[in-house]
Amino acid sequence: MNIPILGADGIGTPGYIEVAGKKAAEGSMASCPYTFTSGKDPVADKFAADFKKKTGKDADWMAATSYDALGIALKAIESAGADREKIKDYLKSMNSREAGYIGITGITFFDANGDCQKPAFVNIVTDGKWIAAPSQME
Repeated sequence: MNIPILGADGIGTPGYIEVAGKKAAEGSMASCPYTFTSGKDPVADKFAADFKKKTGKDADWMAATSYDALGIALKAIESAGADREKIKDYLKSMNSREAGYIGITGITFFDANGDCQKPAFVNIVTDGKWIAAPSQME
């Protein structure tokens, strides 16, 4: 059977391609919280190049979102100190684009429920690698 596979970020890893096999994984698509689009964001391109140089691996959505999460944590601690309640209040104050954190994945901010307000992206397996799909969700 030749059925296109569409999954969530859980399958959007190199491990999926390894387990499925390069041929079987080809054309699989996964939604994810971030995708690198070479040439469109110099800061993200530099991060990806530095990541590749240090690890020997391509940067993916997990590397980018982890980097931003650490950046947010450091900024919160710098601003609020090591007090848990003040850190929580700092994170709650990130409730608009203007108050958000600008990182590799763009601006991170949260709604009244604490949900991150960011677009979803779609990656596709092409030649054995996850890359940005030609069409993205809007």
